[in-house]
Amino acid sequence: MASPQKENGFTPIAHELVESFSRTYMSSQESKVLWAIIRKTYGYQKPMDRISFTQFEKMTGMNRWHISNVIKRLVDRKIITRHNEGHSFSYGIQKDYELWCEPLPKKVTVQAITQTGNTPLPKQVTKALPKQVNTIDKNNIQKKKRGLPTLPNELSEVEGFSEIWNDWVQYRKEIKKPLTSIAVKRQFNKLMKFKNNGHDVMEIVDTSIRRGWQDFFEPRENTFSYRNNGHKEAHLDDY
Repeated sequence: MASPQKENGFTPIAHELVESFSRTYMSSQESKVLWAIIRKTYGYQKPMDRISFTQFEKMTGMNRWHISNVIKRLVDRKIITRHNEGHSFSYGIQKDYELWCEPLPKKVTVQAITQTGNTPLPKQVTKALPKQVNTIDKNNIQKKKRGLPTLPNELSEVEGFSEIWNDWVQYRKEIKKPLTSIAVKRQFNKLMKFKNNGHDVMEIVDTSIRRGWQDFFEPRENTFSYRNNGHKEAHLDDY
């Protein structure tokens, strides 16, 4: 037989706050999570406390998926506060009950009713259905939104490199071989390796465009061409 005693521990809470709770509509799940937070904060004379989902599950008997949704609702309604502290969250009660919000109205699903006779159907029933987008189109839209990876600092610091990189991206589109995110990351790594080896990365990209290549290649150190007055010098046109 349960016999709770105040001597075994109690939670001090202002009467004004309790009365505000009694006037505020909350679902049973919201009430469970709320009182769990009260127990872990006011029960230890703290305004806020770190509470794990494991603790919430043990105190409320709910699974963490439902707990997560309920916490979001209580935060949106400004009944509780939540602060991010690294890999965990701290929770507390919003004492200013004048900031609390009523729950958002539930979405109502309107079903069309087929009418008989010559009476025209209401406009909302005869309205054209929204255009459907198949899964493949959605994936393509998401890829376009994400875009390609940005230039790493090691390459963006090279004067004029961003312009020639844009030329490279456009060139790949024109030859019907557009770059993918994975290909771009690999080419960035390759170019940074060439740069660390002392090669001119702008010349390497320019050469690949002029020669119609689809990738970048490290210049040969023993290849020469003749320029100006016949002096022999290394030339990146030859790979």
